[in-house]
Amino acid sequence: MQGALQGSLLSSPSDDLVSNTGFHYMLLDGAEIEEVQNDTLLKNGSILIGSEGLSTLRASESYTVTIYNGAAHVSRYGDIVSVAALKAPLLLEYEDRHMVIPAGRQWRSTSQALPSLEAGIGLWLSTRKTKAVPEKFLRDQLHNLDSLELHDKSLPEPRVQAPIIDLPDSLELPVAEQRSEEAVIAMLRGAIELGDAEAVQSILDTAPDFSKESRQHISVLLTRSASKSALSSPLVSIIGEDRRVWLLMSMHADFSSLAWTYGMPKLSNAEKMTALFFMPTADVLPKACGQMAVEHWGRLLEESVLDAKNPSNILNSLLVHAHESVKTMEELHYPERARWYVQQAVVISVPYEDGLSIHAQKSFYALSHWEDLSLEEPEVEEEAPEEVEVVEEDEKVEDVEEEVAFSPDVVEAQAYAKLEEHKNFLFTVETRVVAISPNTAQVVNIVVSSPGKDRVFSFLLDTEKGVISELTEGDKEYPFNLALERFMSWALLF
Repeated sequence: MQGALQGSLLSSPSDDLVSNTGFHYMLLDGAEIEEVQNDTLLKNGSILIGSEGLSTLRASESYTVTIYNGAAHVSRYGDIVSVAALKAPLLLEYEDRHMVIPAGRQWRSTSQALPSLEAGIGLWLSTRKTKAVPEKFLRDQLHNLDSLELHDKSLPEPRVQAPIIDLPDSLELPVAEQRSEEAVIAMLRGAIELGDAEAVQSILDTAPDFSKESRQHISVLLTRSASKSALSSPLVSIIGEDRRVWLLMSMHADFSSLAWTYGMPKLSNAEKMTALFFMPTADVLPKACGQMAVEHWGRLLEESVLDAKNPSNILNSLLVHAHESVKTMEELHYPERARWYVQQAVVISVPYEDGLSIHAQKSFYALSHWEDLSLEEPEVEEEAPEEVEVVEEDEKVEDVEEEVAFSPDVVEAQAYAKLEEHKNFLFTVETRVVAISPNTAQVVNIVVSSPGKDRVFSFLLDTEKGVISELTEGDKEYPFNLALERFMSWALLF
């Protein structure tokens, strides 16, 4: 379709329109759009868009909105663009610059161009601040969204038996290629609906390069199979090749774990900063991105800090930003999710504490003293069964004796074995390892040796889980628990 469409507020199901880029939409407030080939441009007014898969809208000649299994309200009046994310985070791009707008948040452009990271991280971040979408507006738009049929009906019907045929060169015409791709998508859909992960991988291994339209179909199939990693993981490798798409998936609760498991593509510095700063603010939906995704986020933060000429430049802004995000999570009653981000931010920031700005130090102090800070999942106490089996008195005595008995020699041997797995631990004449209870040893004055300097630590070691606690270095106490592997990475930071 080529040309312009105009319309006002529509509310009946018949008002559900479909763009040539795959999203469903409703024209609002006299909106005007222009569709040319695989491009949809908002000329003026407001539009409500939603998509089960991956879709884009050009909000102006400069701004592009990308949604994935989500919805957005987009307005344009002259050169000013306003975007509200309604159900899931969305990606907003301005030329080669971008930002993520979390669900339930909105952003409005100004007459100035969206600055690049080279302008300074403070300006880069301040111009990307979002505001909460008013509750009434959000309810109204979600009500309008109910009139849109977001279930994608453009997918080819599923096929389960037809083989993929290599077309002769003489038939390699655009129409023939399209039919070949349609056959592949149809077979992919059939294999996914049958739950046949082996067939999914086999089809992709022999499939041709996919067009933009086919990748959009694959994004829908990924949405429908996201909860089954064996089916969905191969699909991530197709659409996750695009760095921008991966960036959005990495902080989208439906796809975050899949994206990080697939592996982070080579990102630019600005793209890394987008992931670092916007993932905590985007992770505010009832469904979390997940602890594994947050741990990957922590590794990216660690790598970025180590690569930076002045790590404080990143941490001064990130700690304040993370502190605000964590407070939001707590207000939304997501304490465990907040703890995941606290743990990552605090552990990585400890070596640079003295160089932080006053504001960052305040945020660091608040985060490092977060209630119940622990790298371990809290144990859920199970309710005692109503009926308790009655045992003989001799059996009771025997059970109690087995519970309290422990051998200090065994515990200390286990502790030494755990410590000796890490070559950077050095034992000196002042090092002591003493068993103090079953599965717990006190380690005093053990040295962590690195090319930069030697550091002397004392801590308690859980010999079963390999987790240290009550960590001290000289007179300094560190208020967190760490697995030995993570402790060693942290201790060798400088």
